[in-house]
Amino acid sequence: MTWRTRPEDEPVTLPPAGGCIGDWRGWWIQVTCDCGRKLRPVTVVADQKRLPDWFPLPAAVHMMRCVQCYGRPKAAELQRGRLVGGGAPYIGRNSLRVPLLDELFGD
Repeated sequence: MTWRTRPEDEPVTLPPAGGCIGDWRGWWIQVTCDCGRKLRPVTVVADQKRLPDWFPLPAAVHMMRCVQCYGRPKAAELQRGRLVGGGAPYIGRNSLRVPLLDELFGD
């Protein structure tokens, strides 16, 4: 009997810390601001601001603003997991969460 592996079961290589937008394509970013949490694909963040792949990801997150409270991000976390019904990643045993440090944002 042969077992088929799903793409989400494959080992995930972690891009360099900080890194560029191109390194993190395919990941999701969860941004926390004053009014709550938002989960968005990294590619959408890059496309909305028309940022090139070499642009630093922490700088791109710092440029973001909340559409509800218009506040800057207080914390961010990169997530990788298999997609579920709503289109967001399921965070289980085969998924990763990579926090972006608060020092990267500045004030």
